[in-house]
Amino acid sequence: MKSRLIPVLGALLLLAGCGQQRIILCPGAAILADTATAPIFRPGAPLDLSAVAYTATVTDVKTSCTFDRLAGETFSDLDVGFRATRAPSADAARLTLNYFITVNAGERVLSKKMQTVTFDFAPGATLAIAQLSPDRQVLDLERGHLPTDYQMLIGFQLTPEQLAFSRKMSPFAP
Repeated sequence: MKSRLIPVLGALLLLAGCGQQRIILCPGAAILADTATAPIFRPGAPLDLSAVAYTATVTDVKTSCTFDRLAGETFSDLDVGFRATRAPSADAARLTLNYFITVNAGERVLSKKMQTVTFDFAPGATLAIAQLSPDRQVLDLERGHLPTDYQMLIGFQLTPEQLAFSRKMSPFAP
């Protein structure tokens, strides 16, 4: 009796695991390191640390999606986290910045959508946080490509001066 019970139990355990494993076919989502931080300079100040009035950072991106195999489309929902800091001030402040969501396949950028994020600083606050869920990203797959061949990149739309400053101050700089 024991010799018959062991293979049956083994088969049941294998079948029980089948429902737990899922292959998710979604485009990836990541923060583009060079544009993850946006320094906001005081007007007319020299471009050094003393000129920075605000610093905003893309802190997190999460994605979930559905894949319509018949239509060859994915529908991705993003949650993007942001953080902004400033020097202590007794005044309230509002900071609005542009950020982008691109869809790329390898080195090719297929689309770029501009979005805005707003930070509200309470009087005396040095930190403001924002969590956004931008519009659903619809991706029409190219023939012969899987959703995992694509990636969504998020970052701030920076001026050349902001980009150079961010690269210079980045912890990823060489």
